[in-house]
Parts: sequence; C-alpha cells; structure tokens
Amino acid sequence: MLFNIYIRDIPDTVSCQYGYADELALLFFNNCWNEVEAVLSLDVQGVADYLSAWRLRLSTAKTTCIAFHLNNRESSSKLAVTVSGTTNPYTQNPTYLGVTLDRQLTFRQHLEGLCGKVRAHNCPLRLLAGSTRVTTPLFCELQRWPWSAVPRNTPPQLGAVAPTPSS
Repeated sequence: MLFNIYIRDIPDTVSCQYGYADELALLFFNNCWNEVEAVLSLDVQGVADYLSAWRLRLSTAKTTCIAFHLNNRESSSKLAVTVSGTTNPYTQNPTYLGVTLDRQLTFRQHLEGLCGKVRAHNCPLRLLAGSTRVTTPLFCELQRWPWSAVPRNTPPQLGAVAPTPSS
C-alpha cells in the first residue's frame, strides 16, 4: 500500500499506463512501428527519470517489450525500445501479473502451463480422494463443466471430495 502511494504521481505519458503494485505496463496503439518505438522509448525514459528522482531504479532485467498484432507478415518484427541508450529485450512470451502473454493474445502458452499444473496436482488429489479410476495423462485432461445440468440462476459450487467409509 505504501509503495502505491509512493509512486502514485508517475508523470503522464502518451501511452496508456496499466499498473498494479510494482508492475507497470505501457501500451501504445499505432500502425507505424517507428512511431511506436519512438513514443514508448520517450515514455519509458520519462518513467525511468521519475524513478531515479525518487531514488528508485528501473529493473532492466525485468523490463521487456512485445508487440500485440495479428499481421503474420510482420511476426518477425521486433520493437527496439531504448532507455538511457540501452535497448530493452524483445520477448515473445512475457509474463505480466502471472499471465503469460503472446503476440496474438491467444494465451496458449499460459493455458498449456496451467493445464500442466492441474495435471500435476489433479492425479495426487484423486489418490487422496480414494478414486479407483486410472489416472493416466489421458484421464487427467480438463473436462467441460456440464452447465446444462445446473439450474440457470445457480452459481457453480466448489466442494471437496472425501472417501466414503466402506462397511
């Protein structure tokens, strides 16, 4: 909370600012690559100057850039955003607030990673729950929720599965 108060007066930029806690994203929309690079370079330099005035430092290791677009002819194009003479690295799949992004915003890499985590935790949970069903990766796939079986105004309920005592 104190950090948010501390950086609340970040100067306005031409690009849109989206921030949460200590992460800040600058977004700028334009059809010209050179214009995007110029505006983002000025805005990031302005943020870096603001941070240094308040005795903070921009983390160059965590600062990255990506271009979101659907133009496949320019899929190999990379932004060259510079701060204090140093070019920020261009990343194909950066992570922002725990979500892995990609050029087309399909979230494919994020969902694949999430499915892997669910598979890794789902099989041991089935063993704890006393399930006798085979837990191969084929059966550990995410299943669709049967929304047709739930009344319309009833929110989905989450619950724990416990083994039933046998007699």
